[in-house]
Amino acid sequence: MLHEAFDYHAGSRGGQVLSRMGGVELSYGAGRARSIAMASALLGLGVKPGDRVVTILGNSIDALLLIHAASRTGIVCVPLNWRLAPREWVGMIEDAGARVVIADPAHGEALEAAGGRPEVAICSRGALPGWLSLDELVERAAPGLPPVPVTDEAAVLQLYTSGTTGKPKGAMISHRGVVANIGQIELATGSSAPGQRSLHVLPMFHIAGAVFALRAMAHGETLVILAAADPAVLLRTIVEERIAHMFIVPTLIQMMLRQPEIAGMRFPHLRQIMYGASPIAEHVLVEAMGVFGCAFLQGFGMTELSCAGTFLSEADHVRALSDRPELLASAGRALPGTELRIVDAGGRACAPGEIGEILIRG
Repeated sequence: MLHEAFDYHAGSRGGQVLSRMGGVELSYGAGRARSIAMASALLGLGVKPGDRVVTILGNSIDALLLIHAASRTGIVCVPLNWRLAPREWVGMIEDAGARVVIADPAHGEALEAAGGRPEVAICSRGALPGWLSLDELVERAAPGLPPVPVTDEAAVLQLYTSGTTGKPKGAMISHRGVVANIGQIELATGSSAPGQRSLHVLPMFHIAGAVFALRAMAHGETLVILAAADPAVLLRTIVEERIAHMFIVPTLIQMMLRQPEIAGMRFPHLRQIMYGASPIAEHVLVEAMGVFGCAFLQGFGMTELSCAGTFLSEADHVRALSDRPELLASAGRALPGTELRIVDAGGRACAPGEIGEILIRG
């Protein structure tokens, strides 16, 4: 199950720092205890295995611990895109059939203003009139958890797609899918190491932001979490927090490269940058590889894949700078355990250079 690797690290290195955000640290042991208390509190509110619990939260360690709480209980966590209009949240909550919503104060107020007051409303921090307090629920939660029969095929996440061809659809992500993809990514990239510091700025309602943070927890890393993608703050954080690894989007790479202070900066601890979720201009990538002086890898995927499907490796990036520049336009190779074909309208395999539809499974 999704939470088991995290629990292993909490048991074997409970004092290690799990997360740092805004100067506040949480250890692995304390994080596990909080996740269990969250799970107990939800069960105490009458939430049952298979029920949906919606979260409307900015980046935080609680956003991730609630996913682990869902994993422990058979509940399905439904993180919503807080950038959407509140009326869109209302439609997604109704579609998911969720009785419980956990929201930041500002998002909770916006949801109520849109007419979306849930049956059970929980404020993630501080106080909101008429809403339960997550911290108080955690403090009063019954100790321990009853055994809950959940299979690895059960959904642990329901993530709404962008709805580019219609209304957003809730893609159900299973325990098995997430755990397998975390393992596939590690086999392909060798990116993780217990105790290393990884930077997390992608929104955790997105499959990439969520899974790469869950991957870090599964491998015993220290997550340095940022609430917003400010390029100047990103650069300072990479240096001051001795960041070894991060996953970001090409737009952020370009924004960091345009910061005046980058000219005098060095990144001695930075080991690897993963990028993806949109195309990157080749000249931007070449510049970034020179400035940051670390390994670069590109990932391609989608929500329905539980995250990643292909990676362009560090070695391929090096080859591209040597004598294969066309590789920088590639999305790489299929992850281990993933089947990929590119076919034409008749379902026949495309020839090299021919445009077609990607079929992928794993």
